[in-house]
Amino acid sequence: MFNRLLFGALLLSHTTALAQQPPRGRGGPDAQRMEERRDRLMEREGELLALVKEHAPERYETLVGLKTTDPEAYMRTLRRIAKVYRETGGDEVAVGRKIEMHSLERELHELAGDFSSLSASDQKARRKQMDELGSTLFTLRQEDRRANVVRLEARLEELKAEIEEREKNEDELIDRFIDHLIHGKPDL
Repeated sequence: MFNRLLFGALLLSHTTALAQQPPRGRGGPDAQRMEERRDRLMEREGELLALVKEHAPERYETLVGLKTTDPEAYMRTLRRIAKVYRETGGDEVAVGRKIEMHSLERELHELAGDFSSLSASDQKARRKQMDELGSTLFTLRQEDRRANVVRLEARLEELKAEIEEREKNEDELIDRFIDHLIHGKPDL
């Protein structure tokens, strides 16, 4: 009984808190930031679409169609592509690989969707098709992991060099930090 009361109280307080929050996206700093993000994304729209067209041409037309039929889905997709672009440091090969991986995953899910309703011979043919796509996806994922290792190793070397450089300049960095605390000069 106590658990039900506690759960009810928590649910009521959460619902009340949600009801008291101002609506998001209608004016104010949040709306302005969202608009700025949208503008920056739209500045890169052509570049992002070109990547999709090159690496997943079968998805390109669908994506372009979303712009008019479902603008929110279109923007979500562009944001995902832009995020991958940022995460890979603008490596177009890596972005293309991720787009291809996503495309293959979607195709495999579509093929698996009605698998059980197929006849035995159609299941065998479908399984062969899925095995080939799965093999391609596996290869792309392995390439992606290897590329991530190379990026991480490069970043690790940068950090090691930065640490070494900072250790050489320890006294100067400490002086600058203390000066900043006292006089507002640049910090570490």
